Amino acid sequence: MIPIVPAPARPTRPFSGAGKCTAPEVSIDYVLFICRYICYNI
Repeated sequence: MIPIVPAPARPTRPFSGAGKCTAPEVSIDYVLFICRYICYNI
């Protein structure tokens, strides 16, 4: 079993810290997190 390492240092939830982070930045981090999650769980 491979331990899942959190991808970004910033909050990964789309609506978390929406006022501080820009939408594209959060979206990219969120997509990368989902991709890693899927890859590790195949």
